[in-house]
Amino acid sequence: MYDEDLLNAIAIMSFIVGVANYNENLTQSDKDDIMNTLDQQTKEILIKVEEKLEKQNEMLRKILEKLNDCNRE
Repeated sequence: MYDEDLLNAIAIMSFIVGVANYNENLTQSDKDDIMNTLDQQTKEILIKVEEKLEKQNEMLRKILEKLNDCNRE
């Protein structure tokens, strides 16, 4: 009877450890999902910033051209 109780206790402990590991794995998976989402959002933001900066640089080039044209006259 004692051996059976011990085996049952070990089985219950194994189950509890398994559930704890499962929860930890879910937590890590959630963290990975969050990090991947943040990474994608960061890339998209950087692309938009680069596009805006390129447009701004083009406008500055045009302004400089006009200023140079005015100085030549």
